[in-house]
Amino acid sequence: MLQGAVESLRHIDSVTKEVLYNPKYEELFAPEVGPENPFQTRQQRALKNMLSGFVEQTHISDFQFENQRRTFNSYGMQNFV
Repeated sequence: MLQGAVESLRHIDSVTKEVLYNPKYEELFAPEVGPENPFQTRQQRALKNMLSGFVEQTHISDFQFENQRRTFNSYGMQNFV
């Protein structure tokens, strides 16, 4: 009989703020388990990597970034509305 073939993964609750052991990659990024909340909206069920939503990497040239930063520092918020 194969005793080492069955792996046991521990479930990490998604609201846990501190993990007191060194979990495996599969444990950290396993899908959530349990019943789905039927009262959540589509926006609340969406995957998030920040509290306010999902942040994606983007590219902006150094020139454009400095241009926007200097414009904001010179004129303030009224130019961006």
